Amino acid sequence: VSVPNQLDKHVPTVRQNTIIGVFFFFNLLQFITGIAAIVAGSLNWESENQEYHNNDILNNGLYSVLVTTGVLTLILTFVGCLGAFKKNKYILFGYGGLNLVLMLVHISVVLVLIVYALAGGLATVILDWMNDCFQQYGQGNTEMDLNIDDIQEASECCGTWGYKDWEEYPYNGVGDGCCVNRTVGCGLNYFVLPDQLRPDIWMTGCAWLWLPIMQSIIAILYFIIGAIIGGLALVQVICSSLALTLGCQAAQRKTQSTMVLHPM
Repeated sequence: VSVPNQLDKHVPTVRQNTIIGVFFFFNLLQFITGIAAIVAGSLNWESENQEYHNNDILNNGLYSVLVTTGVLTLILTFVGCLGAFKKNKYILFGYGGLNLVLMLVHISVVLVLIVYALAGGLATVILDWMNDCFQQYGQGNTEMDLNIDDIQEASECCGTWGYKDWEEYPYNGVGDGCCVNRTVGCGLNYFVLPDQLRPDIWMTGCAWLWLPIMQSIIAILYFIIGAIIGGLALVQVICSSLALTLGCQAAQRKTQSTMVLHPM
């Protein structure tokens, strides 16, 4: 039997080519989710740091993880495709192992989100954000002042938990949106005015109305992020399994080829 005929047995079979095709498909899905993670993390990170949540460690950390894992995912997908194309067992094994490590990171992120939400961390983030906004009222950001006034007027609320919260804020008085009959500067010097000169204001804090709503919205966003990351983790498991399978097949073919070319 000639050596070429023996080597023909080691040409990739239809089954092997099918595995490679499926691997490329799931690797493409992983590539797309990696890009989505980078875009989502970058946009939200930039938005959070523009005004409000620049000191929130959880949010900044979450967006950092999204961007970092997105970049690593793109690199790994390229490495995986290279390994499958070259049928290099070392690249495929390395890809499969690193992909599993990255999957564990993604699962950890999902668990952190779940624990954080259940532990009441969302409420803390929202309340800190509301207090930060009120602290900046009257400090030169006209657009923010207008937004705060509009929200308080429309919601018929004043301060975080009540109008007395304004005594703790730098602004000398209450926001204009707290006034029942809103006019420019109507709430200025509210706490130093005699009772008969004080304007009628809303007494209830905005947190009583907005906290449950914002908790629900953020919880939904966290659920969506968790679902995306969970889906990505599933794709990574499939890609790693296929890569390890291809790596084993490549190693087996190399061993068989060596035995044919150098028989005992």
